[in-house]
Amino acid sequence: MSKHSTGQPPSVTASALSKMAFCEASVIKSAKLTPLDQARIDRGNQEHARFERAVRKMAPANRWG
Repeated sequence: MSKHSTGQPPSVTASALSKMAFCEASVIKSAKLTPLDQARIDRGNQEHARFERAVRKMAPANRWG
């Protein structure tokens, strides 16, 4: 059983959230990508670009901007 048995979520301060976000961003920026990671990212970017082209081709009048 959780130690927070009151039914309320645990309280977190804005300062604590800021520290967590900064730490996470630092870890993400300092991560070293493996060749497999980079290949997955590249493949995902290509698939997303194909998807966007298909959407634009299907409904050019529905674009905003």
